[in-house]
Amino acid sequence: LSITPSELSAAFPDTDGHWANAAVSFLKASGVTTGDDLGNFNPDSPITRQEFAVLLARYLGSSQDHSSVQLPFADTNEIASWALNGAKAMYSLGIIKGSSDGSGKLYFNPTANVSRQEAVTMLGRLTEKGYAQGALKFTDSSAIQSWAAEYVSTLSEMGILTGFNDGSFRPNGAMTRAQVATV
Repeated sequence: LSITPSELSAAFPDTDGHWANAAVSFLKASGVTTGDDLGNFNPDSPITRQEFAVLLARYLGSSQDHSSVQLPFADTNEIASWALNGAKAMYSLGIIKGSSDGSGKLYFNPTANVSRQEAVTMLGRLTEKGYAQGALKFTDSSAIQSWAAEYVSTLSEMGILTGFNDGSFRPNGAMTRAQVATV
């Protein structure tokens, strides 16, 4: 028996009636998300970089032990213990590369919010190569960084990204947990 996301009831009290309920429920049923300690998903809250790493690792079914992976980040000690294996998995797969502060040091910034263009870049690194590269059609396309443009274009052409009702993408805006679940 197969089940489609639209057939799933609310997996969390705070997603009942939410526009992303079906996607969130599907991820919970698939074991990708477990919610917070209070049993909520917090769909309209931004997702942090360490939460996103864990979500992606679970989505990929990464049960491999990555404890021997050495992270090059100056702030590795700030990554929560529950997120460390997910961060190591995503780093070893080349999905997460960190960011530089200009001094040559790389940082993971575990508790920082993931911007929309960062999230799409990481998701884009998970997709196979060879998809169409259409012109960016968002009203704020000029604000999308060059390192993210290819992935925004690809995921848009695939129909995964639709942007906002006003035609914008808002690349520097925080990606919410509901948006991540839907994508």
